[in-house]
Amino acid sequence: MISVLNCLHRSHLGGAQRRVVWVATELSKMNINTIVLFPDDDSDIFAGYLQQNGLPFIRICLHPLRGVKHIINNLLFFLELPVIVIKLIGIIRHNKINIVHVNGVTNIQPVLAALFCNTHVLWHWNDMLTPKLFIKTIQPLLHSKLITLAVATPAICKHYHLALKGTCILPAPIPSAAYEINHSNLMNAFSIRRDLVPEGTTVIGFFSNLLEKKGASEFVKAAIVLCQDSKKTHAVIIGGTLPGHEKFVSSLKQQVKLHHCEGSIHFAGFHENIPQLIHELDVFVFPSHSEACPIVVLQAMQTGVPIVATSVGDVPRMLRGSPLPLVEPSDIDMLHQTILAALKLSRKQKLAMAELMKQRVCSEYSLDLVVHKHFELYQSIYQKIGKVYIAHVRGHNNNDS
Repeated sequence: MISVLNCLHRSHLGGAQRRVVWVATELSKMNINTIVLFPDDDSDIFAGYLQQNGLPFIRICLHPLRGVKHIINNLLFFLELPVIVIKLIGIIRHNKINIVHVNGVTNIQPVLAALFCNTHVLWHWNDMLTPKLFIKTIQPLLHSKLITLAVATPAICKHYHLALKGTCILPAPIPSAAYEINHSNLMNAFSIRRDLVPEGTTVIGFFSNLLEKKGASEFVKAAIVLCQDSKKTHAVIIGGTLPGHEKFVSSLKQQVKLHHCEGSIHFAGFHENIPQLIHELDVFVFPSHSEACPIVVLQAMQTGVPIVATSVGDVPRMLRGSPLPLVEPSDIDMLHQTILAALKLSRKQKLAMAELMKQRVCSEYSLDLVVHKHFELYQSIYQKIGKVYIAHVRGHNNNDS
C-alpha cells in the first residue's frame, strides 16, 4: 500500500481541491491511500466535501505565503515556519507517509518537512501567479533527489524558464458528467433558470471565487453594458467571498447598484453543482488574468456551452478550434464584443463547437487518464524508495511487496 499526504495551502472548495478529491477517490481503488492536509480556518465547506467522499484529512494552522501587500500574513508565515515544519514532520512520521504530494509553488512548509523526514516529494505547480524572484529563491530545492516536479501545463515551465525535460505533466482532470451528481448531495440544488431568472432570459455566467485576479471586475463591467442594452439579458456570478476580499466584492456590488442593474446581475454565492449550473447558461465567461489548466473551463467544455475566455495558461490549447477569439486579460471592450459574438452563434456553430470541446475533454483531460498518470508517477516514486508496488485496477486484488 502507498500512503500519500496531499497538501493544499488553501481551504476553499476550488478547482485544486476538487482535483485532489476526484483523483484520491479513484486511487483508493488501487490501494493508494491519501490523507488530505489543508489549513484550519473558519470554513468547513471543503472538510464537508472530503467527508462526503470518504477521504481522511488533517487540518493545521497553515498561513499561506501571499503577495507583498500582505505584510502581517507573510510575517506570520515566516515566524511560524519552524513550528509548522515540526508539526508536519510529526504528521508524516506518525502516518508512515511514503509520498508527500505538495500543491502550490509557495506551499513550502510540507516540502521542507518531507525533506527533513527523507520522504519523497511530488511538488505540483498549478499556477503562474508567483513572483519570479520567489521561484529563483526556491529553485535550488528542485535539485534534491527527493523532489519530483510536476506542472499542470507546459506553459508553467515556459513562464518560469524551467526545463521541460524531466518535468512531469499532470493536467487538471474532469470526471464524467454524472460523477459529481453521484458523489454529491445535489437533491434540491440551486437552479439558475428555476430559482433566479425569469423565463425566456438570456444568461451569461461567471464561475469563480470573487477575486480580482479571476477577472470578476471585468465580467461585472461587461455585464453592466450587456444588461443595460437588453432587458432580457441576465448575468449570474457563482462564487464565494474569500477572507480578505470583502472590500473588493463590496465594490463590485456597488458598481452594479450605481448602474441600476441589481435586477439583472445576480451574485448567487457559492454552489456545489457547477456542471449543472453551467449547463443552464447561454454563454460561459472566463475572464481570468492568469491560470494554468483551469478545471472550470473543462467543466464548461464538457457541457458544450459557448465559452468566452482570456488567453491565459493552457486555455488557448484547450479551446483551439473554437469559432470565438480569445480575449486579452483586462480588455473589457473585447470581452463585451466576444460575448455578443457568442450570443450570435448559429445553432450549427454551437453544435460543432460543443462536439469538438466534448471530444477534447474526453481524449485529453478525462479523470481516468489523469488518475492513470498519477498512479504511474506515484509508482515510479515508490520504486525509488526501493520497493515494488503492484496494483490491479477495479475489481482485482491489490497488493504491495
